Amino acid sequence: MDADSTPLKQCHYCREVFPATRQFFYVNRAKKDSLSSRCKTCTRIKQPRYRAKEGYRRCSGCRAEFPLTSDFFYVSSGQDGGFAYRCKQCVKVEHTARYHKVKTLPPRVTCPLSLMCSRCAASKPLTEEYFSRNPVGRYGFHTVCKTCQSKARAYHRKSHPELYKAQQVAYYRIHKEHIATYRKTRREYRATTDRIRYYAHHEYNLAQRRLYRQTERGRIALQASSRARKMREKAVPGTVTASQIQEKLRKQHYACYYCFTKFERHNGKYIFHLEHTVPVSRIEASPRHDINFVVLSCPSCNDRKKNKLPHEFFQGGRLM
Repeated sequence: MDADSTPLKQCHYCREVFPATRQFFYVNRAKKDSLSSRCKTCTRIKQPRYRAKEGYRRCSGCRAEFPLTSDFFYVSSGQDGGFAYRCKQCVKVEHTARYHKVKTLPPRVTCPLSLMCSRCAASKPLTEEYFSRNPVGRYGFHTVCKTCQSKARAYHRKSHPELYKAQQVAYYRIHKEHIATYRKTRREYRATTDRIRYYAHHEYNLAQRRLYRQTERGRIALQASSRARKMREKAVPGTVTASQIQEKLRKQHYACYYCFTKFERHNGKYIFHLEHTVPVSRIEASPRHDINFVVLSCPSCNDRKKNKLPHEFFQGGRLM
């Protein structure tokens, strides 16, 4: 072969250019041209081995040094020091890239009708009802069923409450404006769905509330709520006597002010709530604890009205 037609190759280490022949480069079948990337002279030079500082490890991916702890490296009992050689960030980047690459590909094998959970060993239908999607998995699903995943997440949250609290605080600080906008746009929708859900299971919710108020925590919460309301009422001008309430009951014909439903009677007593048309908690609306600002309502309407003003509680149909 003529010298002019011999291709040239640059040494990766010394940056010198040599003819791409075995005279100057060692054979390396893994390379495209079957020659090593370093010339023979540079290859013979013994390079000093890199050693990280005590208590540190150099990531084999990004070549950065990190403390040899579980905060920066995944635990791997088979590796030196009990930790993996690549940092968590490099592993996450690789897994994310592989996930998005495999996500667009069809499953490698035909999915069976059922799959045995690798944790509880129960055979369940291989559908999204029982298994979560995982494009990297063999059949495009996780090998652990949703029930076991839910139990594992609950156990982890219970075992590491500080970690989850810190994650929630950090997420809220980063996405504070987005969360506020989302809550504002979904406020009416959530109120409506919560109200529908509550009254769809009204008896069950009442039973759960009674059971909760029988517990120590429930009794303390009820006492605190009653005490707070009494303190707010004391700060609001006006008084309401028992005789005024009896007179109001007769004027309303023993029916709810909003829905006109007759009050239920148990052991000779009518069941009703003393409802402030201007809620005590709405200080900006100048509320009064006065008989002219108080009506009698059924418990259901009083719970629905909450702290709304009359014109805000359009379900009641009264603007007084």
